[in-house]
Amino acid sequence: MQTPLGPLKGLDLGDHDVCAAILAEDKHQLIEGLVFESYFDQYLLSLTEASDQKVQLVDVDTAVVSLPGRNAGVAAFVWARSRGDGLGRYLGALSSRMPVWLVEFVDGEFVAVPFSDGKRHGEARPLHAVTEAVGKRLGPSFEPIQSSVRDRKRINQSFWGYLSERHGDDLGFNVVLPRVFLNWGIQPWFRHLWNVDRIFLNEDQLWHFEIKHKYPMEWRGKLSFGINDGELRLMQYLVECGLRSMHTLIVKPNWSKTAGSMYLQNDLAARGRAAVIGREMDKPAIEAALRGGAGRSGADTTFTGTGGVNFRSFPAASFHRFGLLSDDYREVARRMFSHMATGDQPLCEDADLRRLRLPG
Repeated sequence: MQTPLGPLKGLDLGDHDVCAAILAEDKHQLIEGLVFESYFDQYLLSLTEASDQKVQLVDVDTAVVSLPGRNAGVAAFVWARSRGDGLGRYLGALSSRMPVWLVEFVDGEFVAVPFSDGKRHGEARPLHAVTEAVGKRLGPSFEPIQSSVRDRKRINQSFWGYLSERHGDDLGFNVVLPRVFLNWGIQPWFRHLWNVDRIFLNEDQLWHFEIKHKYPMEWRGKLSFGINDGELRLMQYLVECGLRSMHTLIVKPNWSKTAGSMYLQNDLAARGRAAVIGREMDKPAIEAALRGGAGRSGADTTFTGTGGVNFRSFPAASFHRFGLLSDDYREVARRMFSHMATGDQPLCEDADLRRLRLPG
């Protein structure tokens, strides 16, 4: 598989300079998102402890793509990073609604094989050969990401200030290889791609966790959070597959697009103002939102930094409070699990978020 830095098999992902060069091809907001996902993973991975082993991570990276042709539907490419609890159940759930390819990383290359009816079909082939055939494009389309959304200072701050140290020797496999899989293994062959953040198995129920870091919008004196139409469609597909979907947020206390992520790493007072909130996105809520009026976000929210995307607004008061970024992560995880099990935990109030906002 080819990357802008050469063949994947020839890349030394143990070299952090190489890893930095790969991630520098992405938007600064996306790299900052990896920092927040790392924060959030501490909560999510401790769900196992908080739930007495009832909740288990399904260790996968998933790309859902729109198939070529009018009304052709979607398909999923699932990279099984490891084999464990819930993988077969997850693949089976997805294949009930869409074509699925099981992806593995073998000898420095991604390979893929169709999966349905609980088993593989045929021999695994190189991922780029599969995506070329499924995407039906004459060649890969590498859309350039605009320099306006690739702030090198913010990328370097996130990478060298947090990701490199936090992940150490596992950086290449845990952080960088998933970006290679999505950006150069899947994206160039399809018009639309959505990444599924985290999947958990809670006893017999699969859960999808969508993880975001953002600050609220204000309209007519009320606070809300926007979810773009693509993300809502992804949640809709997953719910139709039998999953339950939780939209989780770390609310940035600095309500500015120009603020990066590292102030939450370096400023303990700011961490104490970052709320951790979430809400389940069930079928009625998703369908009602998609039937309602849409807003239009700016170019900075798109994959390449051009154009714009439609979004739907959800009141901040429809989210539940799980805690603050400065709280003991095990307690936050306990509240999340309690909410998954019973729907409890107090609702957020606009006044809560206004009080947590940093001045200025």
